[in-house]
Amino acid sequence: MKQQTIISHGRDATGPLVLVHPERSRPSDANASLKVAYSRLGNNQWNEYPMKIAQKSVCRAMIEEYQQYQHVFVNSTNLPWVAEGTRSFCPFPKGTYWVQDLAPDASWVPPVVPAGYWRMTLESWRNGELQGVFRVYLRLTK
Repeated sequence: MKQQTIISHGRDATGPLVLVHPERSRPSDANASLKVAYSRLGNNQWNEYPMKIAQKSVCRAMIEEYQQYQHVFVNSTNLPWVAEGTRSFCPFPKGTYWVQDLAPDASWVPPVVPAGYWRMTLESWRNGELQGVFRVYLRLTK
């Protein structure tokens, strides 16, 4: 099988993305969702892909999704490591978290995922109100 790579598209991914968890904030109250869109030509015509994570608590997402893919972020984040078999991850440890210098190897991407441009939209929610949106643009080559 040919090696796959992910190339940053747009602003490079070398600067830190700081995720602050202030003392007064309770991540156990926070929810997040992830939507993925695909563009074969990179011409800003995005098609929503069926691959997504419905809105759920951050604590639940850390166990159900992040745990499976945390190897992608090794050496690029100080987010907590979620041990295999963990059943509960709340309360979320207080602190300032960051992601930087992320250049993932795409070997973990299933072969059925097509090459092209990808947009991942992470939404942050609290008490049913949208708090913020973070978008990442990637190019997958095979």
